[in-house]
Amino acid sequence: MAKQLHIHHDSHEPTVIDVHDDEAVQAHLDTHYAAQTVEPREPTLTVSGLRWRDGRHFHLGWSQHSLPLGSTLRLEYVSSDRPASPLSKEVEYVAPAPTCRFCDRAASEIGLLIKRRHIHYICDACVDEFKTLVDEWRSTRDA
Repeated sequence: MAKQLHIHHDSHEPTVIDVHDDEAVQAHLDTHYAAQTVEPREPTLTVSGLRWRDGRHFHLGWSQHSLPLGSTLRLEYVSSDRPASPLSKEVEYVAPAPTCRFCDRAASEIGLLIKRRHIHYICDACVDEFKTLVDEWRSTRDA
């Protein structure tokens, strides 16, 4: 028997997800509050998730349904042998190539890209440019 999450929505077949330690599952109810539409829209239930496996990161999707007024929604975390629902989406996330935070040039276009605090980068050309500006400012200040 596997640990499973069963998401029941009215008379639809439940979305069945095998629960793994390297996955996160999200059931998101979007009421479309910020949507600027003339006609109100029914809320949307989206079941999605993330997987981290073998150093790779995947975006997952199982289902998406509109919820008419009066709908019933039930979540169960159970031990079951029910077959898992097929994924409607499984996309590997590939991190973009790092770029200089100041000039937006890619690492492949420049000599040195200096990393600071996980996601911030500055290239050697921008460092040189800033150094020139600081030196000019200091010389006018001291004069």
